[in-house]
Amino acid sequence: MRLALLVLLLLVSAVANSQAAQSVSRQTFLALQKVETLVAEEQFDEAMEQLEALAIKTEGNSYDNALVHQYIAHTIVHLTNPARARTALETALTVEGLPEDLLLNLYIFYGTILLGDDEFELGREVLAKWYALETGPTPTQI
Repeated sequence: MRLALLVLLLLVSAVANSQAAQSVSRQTFLALQKVETLVAEEQFDEAMEQLEALAIKTEGNSYDNALVHQYIAHTIVHLTNPARARTALETALTVEGLPEDLLLNLYIFYGTILLGDDEFELGREVLAKWYALETGPTPTQI
């Protein structure tokens, strides 16, 4: 539950920051808002269906696609499938040229999942990347 709450906070932050930094397309933003509603209503299977379709639609837009994969990982955490969430985050992290705010959110989310899976060495490496980019890290972020 604590991990799910952290993930939700990270996603809200990611969407807010994405609008300010590099713009997510309006179509993707609106679709992600619908997904957030489904997740809040605990309709995770429906949310996943919409996210998987959106991932295909956004393949030509690396920023939108990375954000969609972050949402996929978030939704999968609710379905208690951290291995699949890891895969979604790994996919998002392969995108080159992501803005720093999105990278920070992806790194901390991925690192948190790795630590939860007892992947301490890899989690440390990922969180070190986050720490190198974060200008004012605080203990409450982890």
